[in-house]
Formats: sequence, structure tokens, C-alpha cells
Amino acid sequence: MTPELPPLTATTSGGPEFPASAQSRAKELPEAPDGGKLRGLRLLDWSADPDGNAVKLDTVKLGDRTRVAVELSAGRKEYTAIRCEGGWSLKNGDDDQTSVYIFNDTTAPLRVSAAFSMGDDFAWFESPTQELKPGWNKLEYAQGAGSFKARAVKWHYAAALPAAECRAVNLVIYNAGRSGQLFFDGVGIAGEASRNGGRKK
Repeated sequence: MTPELPPLTATTSGGPEFPASAQSRAKELPEAPDGGKLRGLRLLDWSADPDGNAVKLDTVKLGDRTRVAVELSAGRKEYTAIRCEGGWSLKNGDDDQTSVYIFNDTTAPLRVSAAFSMGDDFAWFESPTQELKPGWNKLEYAQGAGSFKARAVKWHYAAALPAAECRAVNLVIYNAGRSGQLFFDGVGIAGEASRNGGRKK
């Protein structure tokens, strides 16, 4: 069992109040590459992971699309994490990947990883981090790689994703001591929904 997660529009305990200016800022950003369109997860289904730094999420409608605004707080923990729970049967071929369009609205790079919670025990498999530069980024994480950090390999980056059902997709933002805003337009995975909650956008 995992702890009940706060809803998308809630402020987590001790977290920042989401500034009204972020709504207008989200609408001012330039278009993401390829329009930020990815076949994958519904942006309305994301929530905060209470084990990380406090974070505030909000959604902005842009015509027929949704943009998620993320307000990071300069907490003492190493990371902030947001997740989308559901159920997916992931593919793990050489070309299968999880992709995300993120706008880093700070003045310096951050590091971001993708993590998959696998099976009924939500076993954690985390990819190596990638650099999130200021401005738009398309980050891609290979689902077929044998370089995930997991308990079974003593938290070394040496595991492959198991055949179990994926119960949550997580984005882990390493922002220890740093605040700021991020915006993302799309998250895509190579796989098919296998239960209610694993919906396509």
C-alpha cells in the first residue's frame, strides 16, 4: 500500500502558495517543440509525492491542451517528485522510451530522472538523471535500458524493468535548496493502459 497522495490542486504541507502570476506565465511561454504533443499520460492525473520537498501543482488550459505548472520550494530534501498513478504494461524494446516536454523557468540547469513504480508493492526503478536546461527540454528515458536504480541491485544503476505491471510513473526533480517554476506540456510512455487510472490523454 502507498500513502494517499494529495490531489493535483492541493498545496502539500508546508508548501508554497501557488502564485497567480504562474497562470499568466504559463500562457506566455513559447510553444514546446512539436507543440509538446505526446501520446501518453493525462496531465490532469498528476499529484505530489509527500516524501519529497513540498511542491504545488496547477493546471492551465491552452485551448484544447493542458499545461501543468510546478512550483518548487527550496526544501531540505534532495528532490521533489510528482507522480501519475494507474496501471500500464510497459514495452522494453531498444526504441521504447518515456518522453516529457518540460520548460525550466529558472536561470540554471536542474537534474531530472524518471522512475517507475512496478508491481503491487510499487518497487522503485529510477533512471539516471538528465540535465534540464533553462527553457524547453524534451527529456527521453529508455525503458529497455539495464541502468535503473533499484533495491534488488543495492541501489546501483544496474537493473532492467521487470515484467510486472507499472503502477505509477514518477518524475524526480533534484532541487535541494532551490525554488522556482517548471511547466510541462506532455508525458508519453511506450505501453498500454491495463486498468482504470492508466488513461491516455
